[in-house]
Amino acid sequence: MLRVAPFVTENKWLELLAVVVDGLTGVLDMLAWGESSDGLFTVTSAYHMLTGNEAPGQDMSSFYGSVWKVLVPERVRVFLWLVVNQVIMTDSERKRRHLCESDICQVCKGGVETSLHVLRDCLAMTGIWLRIVPRRMQPGFFTMSLLEWIHTNLRQSGNKEGSDWSTLFALACWWGWKWRCGNVFGDNRRCRDRVRFLKDVAAEVSLANSKKRELRPVVDRVGRLIQWTAPTVGWHKLNTDDASRGNPGLTSAGGVLRDSEGVWCGGFAVNIGRCSAPLAELWGCTMAYIPLGENGLRGWSWKWIRRWW
Repeated sequence: MLRVAPFVTENKWLELLAVVVDGLTGVLDMLAWGESSDGLFTVTSAYHMLTGNEAPGQDMSSFYGSVWKVLVPERVRVFLWLVVNQVIMTDSERKRRHLCESDICQVCKGGVETSLHVLRDCLAMTGIWLRIVPRRMQPGFFTMSLLEWIHTNLRQSGNKEGSDWSTLFALACWWGWKWRCGNVFGDNRRCRDRVRFLKDVAAEVSLANSKKRELRPVVDRVGRLIQWTAPTVGWHKLNTDDASRGNPGLTSAGGVLRDSEGVWCGGFAVNIGRCSAPLAELWGCTMAYIPLGENGLRGWSWKWIRRWW
């Protein structure tokens, strides 16, 4: 393995270290395509291998979590997810796909119809936001980029006339898109005060969610002490565990073997390399197949490992 290290990246070398070599069943080596789970070559897996980027990127889990956790109907969450992935069908996107000739906003005629323009910068929405957004928030509200704008407002705390600000913000984006589609296709109904309408809808959604939480049954948590229990006399117990920093990530495994009186008979600890959490669990069991102590416990089969577990 050390001979390979100078010719591959550090991550690839750690992945090679984590490969479990079959030394029990006597199966012969065979060629397999490593980019697919079954070892068979596919054009799709080859394309992903050639176009994939292994460079570390920004962790977006917190950002997407704020989208899926906002207290709004599911269709609004899905719409926000489409917005942050910038796939809603604006004129800018339609022109990029050669579906139209112009990407100018059809409502205000004042700029390119991007997702941010539709939801914030168009005059049809700017007037609504100026009446909803508190004055102290307005300087930064209209200058942020799309992802920063959505992330900041979805995580903004505070109550706005009976509803959370994140709920009011998400519903305003959703209805802003609906009203724009209605303007373009001529399906809009008359609304005396759209700002009042948005606040009433947000308050109704917040009230429904609060009632849902009240009706949810309260489950009393019961504390239960967990301890190691000794096996039957004449038996040994093997306990293994693994730790993974990431999935996949750097992993290690260890185990300890004790008899019916709790006497330590042997143990192991190993630095596996870089692999997934399930593979690390298998490594924890596989590494138990080694000589431990002086009591002749050699060549344990999977049957015995399962019984000791």
